[in-house]
Amino acid sequence: MSLSCMEDLSDVFEGGYNSGYTPIIMKIDMEDGAAWSNKHTFVMEEHFSHHRRRVLLDASSHEYICTMRKKKGTLHGRWKVYKGEYNGDKSAKLCFIVKRPSIIMSEKCFHLDIFLAKNTEERVCKVNVTDDICEIIAGPRSLAKTKMEGSIMEVMIEANVDLALIVSVLVILDEIKHNKLRKVVKGVTNTILGIGKIAMLITVGESF
Repeated sequence: MSLSCMEDLSDVFEGGYNSGYTPIIMKIDMEDGAAWSNKHTFVMEEHFSHHRRRVLLDASSHEYICTMRKKKGTLHGRWKVYKGEYNGDKSAKLCFIVKRPSIIMSEKCFHLDIFLAKNTEERVCKVNVTDDICEIIAGPRSLAKTKMEGSIMEVMIEANVDLALIVSVLVILDEIKHNKLRKVVKGVTNTILGIGKIAMLITVGESF
C-alpha cells in the first residue's frame, strides 16, 4: 500500500498546535503524563471505560485536544482518535486511525499504520519502532524521531507538523507496548496462581 504525501498534517486537530517553520524539540514523560516544548504543553490522562481510553489536553486552557479510544475485539490493535472529548457521540469528529499492519508484533521491532479519517483507504503515515528509537514517516518525509533520555522521551518534530498529532500517536504506541507487557504479567500471575492451587490440592490430599 502506497503512502500519501499530499495530506495536510499541519493542523489535524484544528487547534493551532503547528510546530512552525523550523523543527522543534518536544519532551514527553509518559509516567507523569506530560509533554512540553517551548510552544505548547500537553497533559495526557487515562479515563477508565469499557474501551481503553486516553485523552490529550491543552495544559494552559484545560481543553480536550483529542480522545484516543481502543477498539475492542480487533486483532490489529486498532485505535480511533477523535477531536476533543469523546463519549460515544456519533456526531464526534474522527481524525485518524492507528493500527498494526500485522497481527504478529515483535517486541523490539514493529510498525504501525496511520490513516486519516477522510482517507481510510490509503495509509498516510507509518511508525517504525526499533528498540527504543521510534520514527514517524509520511512518504519520503520524516515527521518525527524519538530518543530516550533516561525516563524522558525527546522528540524532534519537523517543521509544519501538528505537535498534538505526534504526541497522540506516541501515547498510543506507549499503550500498545505496555499492553503487551500487561499480558505477559497477567500470564505469569495466572501461572503462579495455578501452581498455588495445585500445591494446595496436594497439601489437602496429603492431610487425608
